[in-house]
Amino acid sequence: MDLKKQAISGMFWVFVDTFLLKGISFLGTILLARLLSPEDFGLIAMISVILVIGLIVVDSGLTSSLIRNTKNESIDYSTVFYTNVFFSFFLYLCFYLLAPVIASFYNQEILVSVIRVYSLCFFCSGLSSVQTAILIKNMEFKKIAYLNIPGSLLGILIGLLMGYYGFGVWSIVGMYVSTQFIQMLALWIGTKWRPKFEFSTEKLKYHYSFGFKLFVSSMITSVLSNIYNVVIGKFYSLKTTGYFDRGNMLTQYPVTILTQIIGKVTFPLMSGIQEEKERLKQIFEKLVNFTFFVTAPVMIGLSAVAKPLIYLLLGEEWLPVVPIIEILSIGGVFFTLQALNVNILKIYGRSDLILSAEIILKIIMVVSVFIAYFLGFYAIVWCVSINSFITLIGNMYCSNKVISFSIWDQFKTMFPILAASLLMFASIKGIQFFCAGIAPLYELLLLTSSGFVFYFIFSYLFKIPSLFFLLETVRKKMSKN
Repeated sequence: MDLKKQAISGMFWVFVDTFLLKGISFLGTILLARLLSPEDFGLIAMISVILVIGLIVVDSGLTSSLIRNTKNESIDYSTVFYTNVFFSFFLYLCFYLLAPVIASFYNQEILVSVIRVYSLCFFCSGLSSVQTAILIKNMEFKKIAYLNIPGSLLGILIGLLMGYYGFGVWSIVGMYVSTQFIQMLALWIGTKWRPKFEFSTEKLKYHYSFGFKLFVSSMITSVLSNIYNVVIGKFYSLKTTGYFDRGNMLTQYPVTILTQIIGKVTFPLMSGIQEEKERLKQIFEKLVNFTFFVTAPVMIGLSAVAKPLIYLLLGEEWLPVVPIIEILSIGGVFFTLQALNVNILKIYGRSDLILSAEIILKIIMVVSVFIAYFLGFYAIVWCVSINSFITLIGNMYCSNKVISFSIWDQFKTMFPILAASLLMFASIKGIQFFCAGIAPLYELLLLTSSGFVFYFIFSYLFKIPSLFFLLETVRKKMSKN
């Protein structure tokens, strides 16, 4: 299978896996939001950074090294597996002991037991990360989809049942822990790989030579990206924290879906042609265009339809989330491109550049959050979007050092798409002006469908390459049938 067909096939199955998983999770959290209070979600938001830290430490960048390396042996996989399992136990013990301290910081005693149960997810990650890495490396995305979806469905069902019977915040904990556990079991049942009784310190050093800097970079990125939840959780009410968490979650759903789809496919795909730098550069340019072509209208469109969407999904109680989504959607436009640029650095083993960039960018983030704290809640929300754009510039600068594709080169391919997306936004707002009194469902359907039509028209007029690529792909598929 050539690269183009491999990319399309991989993209489809990653889309199925990611879209269904995120879609199921999205539906579950929407239904839970109708059963639970903003305060329940605020409690989980306060400790979200703990889960992020745990999952990164458990992996430590080692599975990315496995995916990237073209000469893995059996001992490579076993070494990484036992290392991940060790970190799972070590980290759980740390957070078990630290739970009272964290609960005291937020002045929420219930967090002691919540943290201790929530942290069980570390074991699930440590026991299944190598199996997942092998499937991704072999581009078996169809199998990943089949193995992940049942766990997500059962986890949501458990969470909803707990919510219905009045378990409050424990409904969210139960949903997440059960999902992770069932997916871990499915990966063990559905894959043939098993660890052998072998371990190599040399292999560990080799993978850490790439993975450690990536681990530190991911840790800095993820911890400081969650600094907003920590600051808001500490200095604002549980309800405000819950509103920010749901607004951030709703904004992150489309961004995460797109990032995972593109990232999972492009990383192994580009790794396979890393020796052909000129060819890789050409493919990267097309990927930048395609990524922004998909991301920009989704996020800008989300900002335009936030009010009827929230009213319809969550109800009137959650309307304070609307301005949060309108602001965060702006930053979401750039998130997927950040990951694409970082993938270029990963495939060439430039974890040193990733780490250096993250340190500088996160210093800027911390300073901006400190300033925003004195300006109020919405200044902190604006910080998220502004820092997203600054991070993209930093990642573009670093990737240019590797494949000589400059910041200006990337923006040139993005400008027509941005213009089409902004014109779509203006068209939606124009129609929305005349929608007063219309039921939220009909308003949302009208705005999204008209937005799609306007974006298609403007993209066609601006001759955006990704549109014609999609049209040609569909035409070929239909002609075969």
